[in-house]
Amino acid sequence: MKVKRLFLSFFIYLFTQISALSSDLPFSDTVSPFCEGKNRDFFLNNEHDYPSNISIEIKNKNKWKKNLLKLFVYQKLVISNKIENFGNSSSPLMLRKYFKADIIVTFKDNIKCNFNGMVRLHGSSLGDHMLKNIDFKNLKTEEINNVFPSLRVKLKNGHVNNSNDFSILTLESRYNENEIVSSVLFREIGVISPELFKITASLNGIEQKRLFLDRNVENILTFNKKRPGPYIATNRRETFKNITLSRARQINKNFKDVVLQDYMRAIDWHNYILINNLKTENFRKILNDYENKIFKQYIQLAYATENVHSLDYGDLRNYYNVYYDEFEPIFYDGSGTLYSKIDSMNANNSHSFKKKINLNKDFHFYYLTQSTSELKNSIKKINLISFKNKLQKRGVIVDEKKLKKYFDVILHNISFVNKPENINKTDDNSIINFKKDIFRFNEHFELVFFIKDDLFEICDVSMIYCRKTKFSSEEIDQLLSYQIAKIKNSTLRFVRKSKNDYLKNEIDPKKKLEFKNFKINLKNDILIYYKDTKIFYDESKMILYFESKNNKSKVFIRNSTISDLEINSNSCLMIENSLLKNVSIISTLKTNKCNNHVHIVNSKGHINKIISTSNNYGDNIDFDLSELNIELIKVNSSTQDCLGVKNGIYKFSKIFLKDCSDKSFSVGDKSIVDVKEIFIENTNKPRHSKAEIVVKNSSVANIKYANVKTKNLCAAAYRKNNAYSGSKIIFNKKYFICPTSIYEHKDSKILFK
Repeated sequence: MKVKRLFLSFFIYLFTQISALSSDLPFSDTVSPFCEGKNRDFFLNNEHDYPSNISIEIKNKNKWKKNLLKLFVYQKLVISNKIENFGNSSSPLMLRKYFKADIIVTFKDNIKCNFNGMVRLHGSSLGDHMLKNIDFKNLKTEEINNVFPSLRVKLKNGHVNNSNDFSILTLESRYNENEIVSSVLFREIGVISPELFKITASLNGIEQKRLFLDRNVENILTFNKKRPGPYIATNRRETFKNITLSRARQINKNFKDVVLQDYMRAIDWHNYILINNLKTENFRKILNDYENKIFKQYIQLAYATENVHSLDYGDLRNYYNVYYDEFEPIFYDGSGTLYSKIDSMNANNSHSFKKKINLNKDFHFYYLTQSTSELKNSIKKINLISFKNKLQKRGVIVDEKKLKKYFDVILHNISFVNKPENINKTDDNSIINFKKDIFRFNEHFELVFFIKDDLFEICDVSMIYCRKTKFSSEEIDQLLSYQIAKIKNSTLRFVRKSKNDYLKNEIDPKKKLEFKNFKINLKNDILIYYKDTKIFYDESKMILYFESKNNKSKVFIRNSTISDLEINSNSCLMIENSLLKNVSIISTLKTNKCNNHVHIVNSKGHINKIISTSNNYGDNIDFDLSELNIELIKVNSSTQDCLGVKNGIYKFSKIFLKDCSDKSFSVGDKSIVDVKEIFIENTNKPRHSKAEIVVKNSSVANIKYANVKTKNLCAAAYRKNNAYSGSKIIFNKKYFICPTSIYEHKDSKILFK
């Protein structure tokens, strides 16, 4: 009888928990259910990457048709490569406006989702992106409906591979499978490259094989294991191509640690290089050893794989790391065809070049003729089976024999382009000079420079007549996002951050963080960047001390192997791109303002313990883009989250969290978490979060034992961002102690096993 009562009591308790589940939105940051909450289990198993089909139906087909008809009027200008006519409302540039559309995405097992979205024409070259096989002379009006151009797509309430901003490209625009193979290859050696894969797509009933290209900056960086930062690109406006400058893509003010000044700094650096015609001395002048290494390998591989189009003025892409004041190249639109040539090459061919290569830019000569050993070693380390599987997921079917031949040719090509006698240098006399050519090309715009806050200075191209003006936040975004911006009845170009630097043609080489390198002899060298911090190493106890000098103290450890070490710090501490073995961290931060007191990024390994007694501004402990096994986490208090993980795989043996002002344990952004034991005790009032354990954005948490003392919800599973799906929490029903209730959103699930 007693057993029956206990059994009945448990189910009454469980019923009260489940009765709290609702499709209402108790969290202000919750978005509508993914795929309307349908096929929940399928999406919670994260099996919906690389869908098979995207169907697009333009809502107002008549307006879309009229837009294409206007575009065809300019086809002669297109063919003559004069498609840009800035300011003309009927030019192809002005016709690239968005149209509302219904978008159906088909996943594995024929599971379909309906999304609301917008589409527009993509590309500056109509020959590549829409009109390659069209007979303009005999084209009939009714045939316009059969035209399927390359498209830009934005989803309002869904995502494809975590992107809600992407392009559907013609196969010809990226040389079919060549660009997919190249993009995977560049990622293998550590170069950022957007996701690209084959897909079947249809537009208004016209179905074709296409390429999916991710354009969502945040997702591109996360996919490449990079933290948020400015994504800088040159412009493709044909009229201005000879004096092209830079712009920031998708300015995101929600990025932690990234401010508007960072975007201006990044554009300033990029424009300094462009204004100086990408000369070697200017390029190397502002790069450190790490930057020179990654740019060297990028340029060497671009030539070796015939992807030099990605090095053109109009196709340059770079990522700015705001923490280290560093730039990294982004592979984009290489237009290489080496992969498709492999089958036709004779076995005796050692390389694919029939004559000397022509340099894309004169400064490439320096990088091409430097040591190629690092790049060759990276190519040789690529696992053929793993590479083959990555291609197969993206729609490229290839055997290992062809891949081996492909890599062999690349290695021979690297040796070929490394020899000065195989290189034709550029003619410096043919290179455009920005300051002179803005007069020669008679372009009607003014130059803009930053002064402070929202105050800017606008000058005519002669730099004689200048005026000061204030811009709103939206106008500043426009100024930095568009190379040529129409603001307050003026046509403006943001050129350099400082007017004085522009006039003197200078760049401030001083790194904004002013970190110093500190190498300490342990079992392995640890590379430490630090600011306003005293460093002391007790070799007998194997303890590394970081002592803060003031509230601006910071310590970054990167690119290191850390073994059998305790770190004792009262500074803001970040560990990045490192291998951890039996590491312990004690954080006693008191006065510094850190978004994260202890932050581990893009790292792997084993941590014995992290104990934080800090009660300071920001989250206490954060893990991003990592694979970690942690024995013990203990946090006594936090003004925001106590413990947060994102974009990774994490295993915890024991977690103790107390008095967290926001979420106690936050799991987000496609994370997989396994917890043996978690103890949470919260008495803080008021609270920012309504739940202690929050699992969101395509994440899964398996918690074997949970003891939660709170007046809030014990746990919640939901979707916060449209670029993700729902989430799942699995509790052991015997070991779930909760005095209140739980919450699951319509596309998420909380299970008791």
